Amino acid sequence: MAPTDSASLTEAFAKLKKLLLVLTSTLLSLVIVEVIARLLLSQPGVRPFDPNRLRGLLTFHPTRHYAYTPGFVGTTDTEEYHTDVRINALGLRDDEVDPDSSVDVLAAGDSFTVGHGVQAYEAWPSQLESSLNSTSVLGRKIRVLNTAVSGYSLTQIALLIDELLYLEPRLVVLGLYAAADLRRHDPYVFYGGHMVLRSMKPHLRLQEDAFLYSPYDNDSIRRLHFWFMENFHVAAYVLDAIHRLTGESSDWTDQRFQAEKKKISLLDELGRLNERLKAREIGLVVLLVNHQAKDGTFNPLQKRYNSAVTNYCRKEGITIFDPLPSLELRSRGSPLFRIGEDHHWSRHAHALVGTQVAEFLLQQQWIVDVLRAHE
Repeated sequence: MAPTDSASLTEAFAKLKKLLLVLTSTLLSLVIVEVIARLLLSQPGVRPFDPNRLRGLLTFHPTRHYAYTPGFVGTTDTEEYHTDVRINALGLRDDEVDPDSSVDVLAAGDSFTVGHGVQAYEAWPSQLESSLNSTSVLGRKIRVLNTAVSGYSLTQIALLIDELLYLEPRLVVLGLYAAADLRRHDPYVFYGGHMVLRSMKPHLRLQEDAFLYSPYDNDSIRRLHFWFMENFHVAAYVLDAIHRLTGESSDWTDQRFQAEKKKISLLDELGRLNERLKAREIGLVVLLVNHQAKDGTFNPLQKRYNSAVTNYCRKEGITIFDPLPSLELRSRGSPLFRIGEDHHWSRHAHALVGTQVAEFLLQQQWIVDVLRAHE
């Protein structure tokens, strides 16, 4: 072998040795950094499940995305409330309905109607039934069926009402939480026993006890991000930092209510529901739902929603009841009508609303006539 060839070979081996040393050092450094990151930092992208969720409460539904599981029984215990949840054979949080019987009133809505955070007998539909039956005006017992499901959009609510019309109700009282108008375009859907916003489902990956969340819209980058979150935490943190540096918010919960001043899209759905019920000679009463802030006030945005819905209902001849003035007057600035840190109605709010709706219905002679039509 020529001296020049020997020198070249020696030089090549030296470069290879140097490269391997660099690669080994780099790999060892990455391993050390990864170990330190796993010891000192939590897994990136983790969104823990709601600790108060009831495993098995939700099931997939082909048109409404999800529903309550018929026959489910469970209990929720938090620092602020204890509730028993029993779901009947129809998938509703109410007593069983005799297959051969009918009901007089369907109480429809979302979590404010189903009674999130209170017992079933404390929710406004049950309070409405008790108040109606405490009078002798109707001459017989009235059955109010709570058909609400937490998180439902008006579209999902309307689909469920349509499914239950075989029960021959004479009246639907719709608890309308207009502040959740965006659910019509971005509803909650079923994912691994949970309800998640449809727009967020691609950004979530189900784990044993949590979701992993990636803010990236690009499918390839998002898949890579998920892989890093599961296998290489340091790289996942780097991708998180890169996303933050772009100026985009990685907190998707802040993106849900960015269209505050746009047209309320649920009004068209409300009109269609009214027409379908009218064709079946079923009355509709809209009950406006508003949540109270922790400081005891009611957000002005909710009042704008109320005004828009009220104007629409008056124009279309839909009966509407707004309990907000009474809630404001009775609370006197105290957060009496919310459940502590939870914005849902307290049992005091349900009792007040249920009683006032009953009084309102009894004042409407046509409603009395409608309910008497079952006699």
